Amino acid sequence: MKVVFACDNSHLSTELSTLANQKWKTVGNVSEPAANLWYRPWEPVGERDLYDRFRRETWERVHPGLPYDGETFYRQALRSALENPWSVVCAMRGDEIAGLLQMDLERYQEDNAGFIYFYYVTPEAREQGLGIQLLGQAVATFRPLGRDRIRLRCSEDNEQGMHFYLKYGFHSLGAAGDSTVPLELMEKRID
Repeated sequence: MKVVFACDNSHLSTELSTLANQKWKTVGNVSEPAANLWYRPWEPVGERDLYDRFRRETWERVHPGLPYDGETFYRQALRSALENPWSVVCAMRGDEIAGLLQMDLERYQEDNAGFIYFYYVTPEAREQGLGIQLLGQAVATFRPLGRDRIRLRCSEDNEQGMHFYLKYGFHSLGAAGDSTVPLELMEKRID
């Protein structure tokens, strides 16, 4: 069996969709709701270049001048996807990829926390209220595993990302000690 759609509510009318009526989901000052995203597993072989493009764009924006190690990032994503295909998902807006979410389902489980390894919204989909939907997907993944918190790492130089995470309830736990670049380890309760 191959799952074609998961977590999709595009068949619901605006009146029935609780997501469509959320205030945070409107685009800027426009009262029309942003698009609902649906998720599918990332294809490690066929979409390797896509993953590398997203990772490289993020790395070069946040860590200009530092060497980019795409092979290490890809191997980690591949390992996660082979362990559980739903740990690396493409956020889809219709037929277009609007983002990518990579989760590590084992990291920090001893602390009852889930870990978001990579959180990406495409430039075309930014500033449209879609980023929060990826966070919702992470919550929907980690809650059934009994996790009551989500953690991720963010560079202080990533002003847009830091603003987003703070806005949606993350707080810093301090410097991430397992990183080769300066990153903050951030956490949000999801219980």
